Amino acid sequence: MRLRLTSLCGYRLLSVGVVVLAACAPQQTSTPVSAPADALTSDDGGNNHPDAAADAPLAPFHPTRIITINAHAAPRILILSLQGEILDGIDIPAEYWKAEQSAMRGIVEDAAGRIHIFVGTFSPFLLSYHQGQWTRSDHYQWGIPNVTFYGHLAAKNNTVFATSGIGVAKGLATFDLSPGGAQSFVSFRNTSDVTLGLDGNIYAISEDDELYVVTDGEAAAVPHYSPLPDLFTLDESLDIYGVWSQISQVHRLSQGGESSSSPQYALFNAKDIDLAPDGLIVLCAETGFAVTNREFEQIYVKELAMSGFCSFGYH
Repeated sequence: MRLRLTSLCGYRLLSVGVVVLAACAPQQTSTPVSAPADALTSDDGGNNHPDAAADAPLAPFHPTRIITINAHAAPRILILSLQGEILDGIDIPAEYWKAEQSAMRGIVEDAAGRIHIFVGTFSPFLLSYHQGQWTRSDHYQWGIPNVTFYGHLAAKNNTVFATSGIGVAKGLATFDLSPGGAQSFVSFRNTSDVTLGLDGNIYAISEDDELYVVTDGEAAAVPHYSPLPDLFTLDESLDIYGVWSQISQVHRLSQGGESSSSPQYALFNAKDIDLAPDGLIVLCAETGFAVTNREFEQIYVKELAMSGFCSFGYH
């Protein structure tokens, strides 16, 4: 694979080698904890979310957990320890998935501790959970192609950003969860992934291999590697940590022109990646997840039937 770096520093050609290491840690087992009974609420504007906190801070330095969704017929949010043990399970009410058979896609926890899920494909909705309450938020323009690793979320302060790329809805759908907040849309290109970079900005990758930074409701193209990975996140120096969906291997593409790669993990159909401020990285796939760090020192790989989407949590 050849990578072309387009940056303010000029152009360089880089070669990235692929190292194969099919090393899996022994599977850990534990018993999920039953969640308390849930109160169900719903709205169509995203304005009635519980405990919306104004100007919530960015995530703390150290994550405390990994959040994902299982791959069973009745989906549940799974709360995992950083060691991969299942700490809790929260049943998702059938009214949010059974009738429409909606795919459970991206999942993210915001700074106030609310968990948000990207549900559906052509007419998706945002499903939020906090302290026993569920809230559905629909958007006036939003949708994605039926691609398995599409449908991602990022959260900054009180706003959730969702990828979109169907019809005229190209860019990012946004949900302001502040009291009285409104929905909006950042229009630019079809987006395949979105992330909160460690510099505090929202970034998105488009289908036509462009990287954008989103500020004040506007998207601007930024210099980048080409080709860009399918899934990505950025550190405070704007180095990209990315994954091509068919290869469960993390690539670091630096602004300075250097590159490095993790081993290839024995996981199938990668769909998500997250980077914590302390350097921990989680790569998620349909058959499990791998936890590593910026030096790609393998911490562990765990087999788990899951949606393939996940992120770190901080509460």
